[in-house]
Amino acid sequence: MRKTDMALGARTFYWGIAQAAGAYATWKTYSTYKALRDESDPLTVEQVKGYLEELQKAKPSESVHVIEFEVNAGFLQATRRYRLLPVEDQFLAARFKVELGTLGLEDVIFVPSDAVTRSVEGGKWTSRKVKASVHLGALTLHKASITPEMALRINPAAQTVPV
Repeated sequence: MRKTDMALGARTFYWGIAQAAGAYATWKTYSTYKALRDESDPLTVEQVKGYLEELQKAKPSESVHVIEFEVNAGFLQATRRYRLLPVEDQFLAARFKVELGTLGLEDVIFVPSDAVTRSVEGGKWTSRKVKASVHLGALTLHKASITPEMALRINPAAQTVPV
């Protein structure tokens, strides 16, 4: 009976240390967030929130500005859907995780307009979607599934038929 009390007491002690470490990590993350929030411009934050809401609610096939394509993340992983919105001389690129028909925002970056390109990986442009590589600055997304209409929105002057 005494050994059982000691064993549970020891586990409780280690559990307390783990909780303290977790609390410290949470506090450190929050303090970083608070410092960044204090330094940010409230007007800019509201503008970006508005753009993100627009991207989330937009129907790319009905919008002239929004560009959408999907990237398969791999076996047993959710598909990633990218949506780009032109903002002045750059693109706001948002990555969404698609699960059960809902979009969950994962990441947001700004990319200069001239750094967004695409190249065909094969397939026929007469089909509904084709595979292409999309370059968002330094980020390269291979095997992106994109419609010909969306591909032309990225770069209208580029060649649309694979050589």
